[in-house]
Amino acid sequence: MINHYIPRLLLKHFSVQEKVNVCDVEALKFSTRKLKNTFAQENLFDEKLERLFATKLEAAARPSQN
Repeated sequence: MINHYIPRLLLKHFSVQEKVNVCDVEALKFSTRKLKNTFAQENLFDEKLERLFATKLEAAARPSQN
């Protein structure tokens, strides 16, 4: 499972068509990446913790859908 250490909910504010520009400061190179692959790592959190983040933190921060 891919886990984001910066939530996609926040990244979307900096995206255009679900993509963001990122900079590799060590290589001094810029690239464009899909949100799902940005600031993410495979199996960073276990599934229980990821569900807790999604239901308690991210759901509360998400704007209401009217």
